Amino acid sequence: VVFAESSGSIDVTAEQQHQQQQHQHQHQHQQQQHQPPHEQPPPSSSGGVQVLVRVRPPLPRELMYDSSVDVRPPYDVKVYNDTQEFSGRYNCVFGEDTPQAEVYEKVRDCVPLALAGYNSTVFAYGQTGTGKTYTMMGDDPDMGSAAEGGRGGGPGIIPRAVKELFREAKAKQDTEGAAIQVIVSYMEIYNDRLHDLLQPYKQSSTRDPADVNQRRALLEVREDARGHTYVPNLLCVKVKSYKSVYQLIAKGAGAWGQQRCGLQHDALC
Repeated sequence: VVFAESSGSIDVTAEQQHQQQQHQHQHQHQQQQHQPPHEQPPPSSSGGVQVLVRVRPPLPRELMYDSSVDVRPPYDVKVYNDTQEFSGRYNCVFGEDTPQAEVYEKVRDCVPLALAGYNSTVFAYGQTGTGKTYTMMGDDPDMGSAAEGGRGGGPGIIPRAVKELFREAKAKQDTEGAAIQVIVSYMEIYNDRLHDLLQPYKQSSTRDPADVNQRRALLEVREDARGHTYVPNLLCVKVKSYKSVYQLIAKGAGAWGQQRCGLQHDALC
C-alpha cells in the first residue's frame, strides 16, 4: 500500500498476498472487461504484491499552501510542483477522508492467508509525518496510541488484524481442531540497521558505557538453504490473546520512542 501526504511526500505500504485461485482471477478479468478503460486497475504482479496509495489531510501549517496532490480514485494519483509532475496508477488510491475500516478491508486477506500457511506482509514505508503510524496503529486506546495528534478514526491495520487473527484462529480450533500458535517479534529498520525492540540492549555485567554489550544489539537478515529469510537472535514471544500482543507493542514502542526522542511526535502528526 502506498500512502502519500498532501504536501507531496509519499508513504508506501506494500501488501504481499498469495495469488487467488485461477477461477477467481478469471472472474475478475471478466468483470474488468466491462469497465471503461479509464476505470480499469493496473495489472497485478506475478508475485502477488499490491501497492495502494493513501493521501493524508494537510497539517495546520500546510493549510496556507495549495495542495500538491491530486487524488483520482480508485486507481490514480498525481503529485506536482512548480516545475514537474508525477502521475501514477496503483491497485487502489484512498483520499484523505477514507476511514480506517475501509483501508483495512483492502488488506484483510492477509489474515486468512497467514492461517492457511502463506507468508503475508503489510509494509508501510515513507517519510516522517506521512501517516505510517496512524495507518498501521491508528488511535485505538487499547494500543495506547494517540496517532495524528488525537484525530479520530479508530484502530489501524495492526490492531484490527491481530483481533481478527485470534478470532479466526479460535474458529479454526473450534470447528477443525486445528493447532495454531501465534508468535510475535518487534523489529525496526533504521538507517539500514535492524534492532530488536523487545530486547533493545544486550545483557552486561558492567556499567561501563564503552562496553559493547551495553550498546544496542544489532541484527542481521540471513537466508537458509531453502531460500527462506530469517533473523538470528530476534526475540520471538508466544502469545495467546490480543492483550498480550498489545503489551508487547507497548514495550517495543517505548524502546523505539526512547531512541527517536523528538522524531516520535513528528511521526504521529
